[in-house]
Amino acid sequence: MSTGTAEPKLPSQVAELAAQQGLGELIDQRSNGNPFKGAVMALAGGLLSTVLSCGVLALAAQTVKFLRVIAILLFAVGIVSVAWSVVMLFRGFQAIYVYQGGVVYTRNGKARAARWSDVSEVEVQVIREGNLFAGNISNYVVKPVGQAPMRVSAIDIALPDGERDPIGALLIRLANETGRPVSQRLVGKK
Repeated sequence: MSTGTAEPKLPSQVAELAAQQGLGELIDQRSNGNPFKGAVMALAGGLLSTVLSCGVLALAAQTVKFLRVIAILLFAVGIVSVAWSVVMLFRGFQAIYVYQGGVVYTRNGKARAARWSDVSEVEVQVIREGNLFAGNISNYVVKPVGQAPMRVSAIDIALPDGERDPIGALLIRLANETGRPVSQRLVGKK
């Protein structure tokens, strides 16, 4: 997440790459955290939910029939949680470091950098109507020329100035200040 008050240690690979590219001062950073820890938590929650659904289903067979609906919902939550744990593992370790002159992006220990002048656009991905969380921002994608896109997951927190995501607002502001286009793309099922 965003740095806040405590300054986490900047990985040396990131600091060296930023210095080589002349990106200037670090403004903010975000990491998706430890995917293994997240996957274990999602898996544990999924297994617990599945076990609870079996217990509620057994109780429903004995007494109250409407508990079947609750059992089915618990089972669905369990399945989704187990699937989410797999997604978290495939995403891996990701972090973005936003500098005045550009960004450094790391994924699974590999860092790459882009100056703002090398960015073709910043894409804001918004969840389309008809999907859960429609209208919310899903990701910010920094698209450097000649490199794979740098995806940053959005977070939804209320900020005093009306913004919802400090890193997203920062990426958009810096892209605008440097003349990089900011586009919006709808994502999710049609």
